Amino acid sequence: MSDYRHHHSPPPPGIPPPYPPPDFPPPPPEVPPPPPPGYQTYFYEGPISPPPPPPTYTEHVHHDHEESSGCCSFLRGWYV
Repeated sequence: MSDYRHHHSPPPPGIPPPYPPPDFPPPPPEVPPPPPPGYQTYFYEGPISPPPPPPTYTEHVHHDHEESSGCCSFLRGWYV
């Protein structure tokens, strides 16, 4: 029983007891911080596509338009 008392004894002075116990992670914030206005615009209005670089090979650009399945058809506006 003496061993039990030894392990249950308080820590030596200068070393505060762990509080809260290390077994429990810190409580998560109740509400996440609001994102900056730029990020809100990005998520609410969708990503803003940057203008494509100037085409160096006209053949390549034309080929891209032929292969376009429709999802990228809005890119044609950049080249017109």
